Amino acid sequence: MDLRSYQVCLMIVKIWSKIKELMYMYAIFHYGGKQYKASKNNVIFLEKLPLKINSTLVLNHVLMIVDDNNVIIGAPYIKTGKIIASVLSHGRGNKIVIIKFRRRKHHKKMQGHRQWFTSIKINEICK
Repeated sequence: MDLRSYQVCLMIVKIWSKIKELMYMYAIFHYGGKQYKASKNNVIFLEKLPLKINSTLVLNHVLMIVDDNNVIIGAPYIKTGKIIASVLSHGRGNKIVIIKFRRRKHHKKMQGHRQWFTSIKINEICK
């Protein structure tokens, strides 16, 4: 095997290990009474947070981390586990229309609601 083919093989192995890492590593965390599944470079919509855009957010309530064949489960949380994320934007979701209608009574009540959210990007999952 010559040097060039050896370098190509090494590059393929490195690329495959990165792809494998991105495919299989994920974590489940608890925030705001809900549970979310997060993997690296994933964008997640949380309830509105009082943080500025591009600020860093550290999530400590990690319930489970799955990394290839290793599964770490907390009781209830993993003590050393944390997720580092950055705030992308704030916004409002789609409008939900609530209708209360009583037949034959000439009564109809309509109400709308748009929930505030904060979108975050997962930068790192630490065991």
